[in-house]
Amino acid sequence: MRLFGLGLSFATLALLGSGCIFSPKTDDKPPPPVQKTYLEPISPENVLENLKTAYESRDSVEYKNIYAASYEGTSTDLSDPQPTVSTFRYADETAHMGKLAQVTTIVSVVFDIGLRSTWHPITSDDPAHPEWMMVQINASKIQIYDGSTLYSAVSTNAITFTFEPTTVGGLTTWKIVRWNEQASSA
Repeated sequence: MRLFGLGLSFATLALLGSGCIFSPKTDDKPPPPVQKTYLEPISPENVLENLKTAYESRDSVEYKNIYAASYEGTSTDLSDPQPTVSTFRYADETAHMGKLAQVTTIVSVVFDIGLRSTWHPITSDDPAHPEWMMVQINASKIQIYDGSTLYSAVSTNAITFTFEPTTVGGLTTWKIVRWNEQASSA
């Protein structure tokens, strides 16, 4: 039963059903998911804000829309005497998010890329794609709380995201097409 208004007396509330009005719910249905708000992808910075929101909420549908199909990310481990380069493609990113979305024991996810005011937009360094834009992030932190286990990835090195534009009907939108990180394990 749904009650409207604040003028109900305690006597009226007592007549509405048995048990304490503060008793926990007895149905087994989980609460509905909180609807996340995404920005229009009209700037690379908006896309990064959407990336953060989608990652933290484990929204696999929105997460897929953030990346270009030709996306390729690289992470170079500088702590290795022979630096190791790991490459991630669109399918890897979407599979990762799909797995995160399916794990029911994850309590929360933190994706910290700093404040928008600390991001550094720069022009493309790819002569074949001068229309691309880049945004450099000074540091990042991802923390996944899975039950009592914390998985954490922290980078104090700059990460560069590269964005490709698409213009349709005079509106330009952006997607992540490259990601580059110089990692150093501690």
